[in-house]
Amino acid sequence: MTKIDMRNTMDFFCMLKACALIKQLKPGNSVLILSNDRAFLSDLRRVHPDCEFKLISTVHAFEDGGDYLFRVEKSNPSPKQPSS
Repeated sequence: MTKIDMRNTMDFFCMLKACALIKQLKPGNSVLILSNDRAFLSDLRRVHPDCEFKLISTVHAFEDGGDYLFRVEKSNPSPKQPSS
């Protein structure tokens, strides 16, 4: 499983880097993202609705300044329903 450390680097280019990595995932594969910005998860959800997102844990659980470990998994495509 791929891991990426995005702590203290939250800017537009980091979001692009994370999105590019997620886009390359095959269905069922996942990536771990370490971030100190909990809002990063919300941003990724808006950009990648085809993925499942889960907060794995808070590392160094400080109130608002902690680190967060997210797991992003590319969803398997839904089987297409036959047309009637």
